[in-house]
Amino acid sequence: MNINDRIYELAEYKASEDVLYLFVSRGNEIIIKAVEYSFIQELNGRQVFNLGFGNYDFDSGSIADEVISNNGDTYMVFNTVLSTIPVFLNAYPDAIIMVRGSDSGKHFVDACRKDCRKKCLSACRNEHRRVGIYRNYINKHHEALCNDYMFFGSLLPFNEQLSFEKYIILKEYVSIFLIKKRKFIQ
Repeated sequence: MNINDRIYELAEYKASEDVLYLFVSRGNEIIIKAVEYSFIQELNGRQVFNLGFGNYDFDSGSIADEVISNNGDTYMVFNTVLSTIPVFLNAYPDAIIMVRGSDSGKHFVDACRKDCRKKCLSACRNEHRRVGIYRNYINKHHEALCNDYMFFGSLLPFNEQLSFEKYIILKEYVSIFLIKKRKFIQ
C-alpha cells in the first residue's frame, strides 16, 4: 500500500479478533503510536475491520485518536500506518478494511463548534479531514494501488448504514473500504 520505504519499525500484537501495531514516532518528541484493526462485523462472509490510529497510552491500553501531535514526522508516520495494510491483509486475505476519521460524525462537529477557530457557519471545515488524507493518497496513487486492491467508498457514516460503491476518484467519501485482490496463478 505504501510506495515509500521510509517507515518506523513495527511491533505486532494480537488480541482476540483485533490486531495492534505499535511504533515509536521520533520527531520533536518521542511518542508511541498505534494502528489498530478492530473487528466490526461480518459482511457477505468477510470480516470487516476498522483501521484506527493514534497515540498509544500504555497505562490505559487505549488509543487517543483525536489528538494532533504535530511531531514533525507526519509523512513517516503516515507511511508507517500505510505499511501495516499489506501486512494485515497477508494475515487476513479475505478481510475488508474500513478507513474513516475520528473527526467524522456529529459528536466531533458538536465538540468542534464549542471552540471553533475557523468561524464555520454551516458545515464544519474540520469534519472529515482525517479520512481526506487517505482519500488524497488513494486519488494520487489510484492506478498503482488498484493492481493489488479494490476500493469502495461510502457517503454515509458507518453507524448509519453499511453501504458503499466502487471508489470514484475525487468523490468526498466519509468512509473508504478496501479489499485485497486475489491473485490467480495460471
